[in-house]
Amino acid sequence: MGWDCANKCFLVSRLGKERTTGVLMLRLGVMLSVLFFLVSSLFAEKAELTDRYFFSGDGTLHFINAHTNQSGHIRYRLPDGSYPAEAHQQIDRLLGVPAGSSDQISLRLVSVLDYIEDRYRQPIEIISGYRSPEYNEGLRAKGRLAAKTSMHIEGMAADIRMRKVLSAEWFQLLKSMGCCGVGYYHDNSLHVDTGPVRYWDETTSKVRTNIS
Repeated sequence: MGWDCANKCFLVSRLGKERTTGVLMLRLGVMLSVLFFLVSSLFAEKAELTDRYFFSGDGTLHFINAHTNQSGHIRYRLPDGSYPAEAHQQIDRLLGVPAGSSDQISLRLVSVLDYIEDRYRQPIEIISGYRSPEYNEGLRAKGRLAAKTSMHIEGMAADIRMRKVLSAEWFQLLKSMGCCGVGYYHDNSLHVDTGPVRYWDETTSKVRTNIS
């Protein structure tokens, strides 16, 4: 009788310990799952910030405005993937956005230009960046190759020149990237925009598409 009681007590105690262990293991599993999710989310968020654009450079640009001779070495993207407003404003000024305007140069365009600059290790000279609608219409009135709804108006295009580099080589590079609109005029300059993927030269101008 005493033996049966002791045996039953031992079994009950053992079952209780096993149940407690099972509960603890379950809780530990839940805690590890939550921790894994939080860490994964943090890394995903960091990766999303750092790799916001498919084509980008080191986050630093050297621009030269061909008309004003103003220039600047600008860190427009920080290591954490953020984009300081002050740097963006400096880029806007160098690419012709008037002070006080609510218009801005597209960060995607800036990232593409950064990619090109890093590849060739040469500063980018801006021939034409932002255009106001009035200025763009003035170009059209003079018979210049300017689309009615040019992407320059949206801050999504730039005509650029890089020193000691052949434009033909840039043209082929940008075509191979398949990321942008690229116009090549067989001199030392290119039109680059972040619109639909398309390519042209002075004999096949895309002005008629009204988005060049």
